[in-house]
Amino acid sequence: MKTRVMIAICVFTMLSCIARADNAFDITLEGPWIIYQYQNANLGGGKPVLVVVAPSAGGIFHAPNLSTGYGYILSTPTVYCLLWGTECAHDTGKSALTHLSGHPDAKFVPALYPKASQADTWNFVGAKKYGLFAFVLPMPTSYTVDGAWNMRFAKKFDRNGNGYGSGSGADSEYIIGLQLHYDNGPGTFDLRQCADDLTCTTPVPIGAGYHTTLRNTGTLRIVMKAPDTNDACDYHVRSLYHPMLYLLDDAKLSVGGNKNQDYGYIDPARTVDDQGHGDYADKSCFTNDAQGNPESVSTGKPFARHPSNVQAHVLQPAILTIPTIGQQLEALIADIQKLDLKQGILEEIKDDADSLEKDGAFPLSELTQLAESLNTAAAKSRELNKTALADKLKKLAAVVQPKNGADCRAPLMLVQ
Repeated sequence: MKTRVMIAICVFTMLSCIARADNAFDITLEGPWIIYQYQNANLGGGKPVLVVVAPSAGGIFHAPNLSTGYGYILSTPTVYCLLWGTECAHDTGKSALTHLSGHPDAKFVPALYPKASQADTWNFVGAKKYGLFAFVLPMPTSYTVDGAWNMRFAKKFDRNGNGYGSGSGADSEYIIGLQLHYDNGPGTFDLRQCADDLTCTTPVPIGAGYHTTLRNTGTLRIVMKAPDTNDACDYHVRSLYHPMLYLLDDAKLSVGGNKNQDYGYIDPARTVDDQGHGDYADKSCFTNDAQGNPESVSTGKPFARHPSNVQAHVLQPAILTIPTIGQQLEALIADIQKLDLKQGILEEIKDDADSLEKDGAFPLSELTQLAESLNTAAAKSRELNKTALADKLKKLAAVVQPKNGADCRAPLMLVQ
């Protein structure tokens, strides 16, 4: 009898695992994300959700793209909700972010916000005035680290690196990529824009013939890709670090008194030795470090950054926002029309220029095709000795082409 019971238990367990595996999926996060465990009556009736927030980046990082194979890049900084099938803020039955035991772990950068009492929540919706992308996600079953890098921190900026790495800011491994694991999931995902009261019902605009539905293929990627750099200073990380902190507390770090002052200035390691210690010997990275500039946290104003700290240190041209790419294309259309291009290429460029200028989403596959068309136009213009036009088209093609963000070393923050 005991043998039969044990067999029955084992069979039930195996069937349960098989059922979970059929629908299980992961969400991969890469980029300068602030992670917040949150509850709101308008989101799943107040059940716990995970909100991930990042500055809109303004030329330092690419805008977020979502992909399960088919995917798209978002042009409108705002709050979005990931639909579980057709449901926003699906209740997974989990109440908190939990590390999957048995897997290596690393640190989140701890993130604080001003509050008069313990009951106060972070008003990330109000922080939209500074420009942000936010995604409301179901609370995962567990998480594992998908990449870590050594960093150290300081309360004050110093061009010689003095004051970095002491106390809580000591050299340590911090998470730069995260995998959120879900034991089961829907057949499809979709996206909705949220109003300020966090009712999330507005479809995301996208061009005719395309859609924002993503099939559950096992992994959903939500990624803000970084530029390719020609040195180890990680200027894109340094440049966007203060905009991350100012979404939480806009008290100026250069003055002091910001809730996150202990982690106010970041210094990513140039490399890591075989013992797992960060190498910070090269002090030249501080020379063009944007964190040494006076900050602006006024509504609508860009965050100040050293004029050479990003553009002079990337192999690819400076990153442009999606609408700006459309505007640049429009400005070049008249010159492109004079070229003897292959049939259809000019029409595609003109259609994409119009679509790119609109708010909403833009398919990643279209960006790749557009880059190919721009490269073709650049080659033709060079044949016709239109060198200046060729250079503009080639530069724009490099900006348009989706880039690999695997080397991004932006730390993930966890709101405390």
